[in-house]
Amino acid sequence: MRDDERIEMYYKFGLLDWKNEQQLEIMKDKQSKKVYLIDLWIALERLLARIIRRILTDRIRS
Repeated sequence: MRDDERIEMYYKFGLLDWKNEQQLEIMKDKQSKKVYLIDLWIALERLLARIIRRILTDRIRS
């Protein structure tokens, strides 16, 4: 995952003030449980999007 996507999700979940560099460094720490959960959430969102896209393309083709 790209850092800009991760930063966007931190901001979306209220875990990061957009301009706060020190807080950003803390959130980049891979040992944080919040970071792990956000990465898991993003992976699940992407998987769900792929599944929906495949279902829709299969229905359009048939």
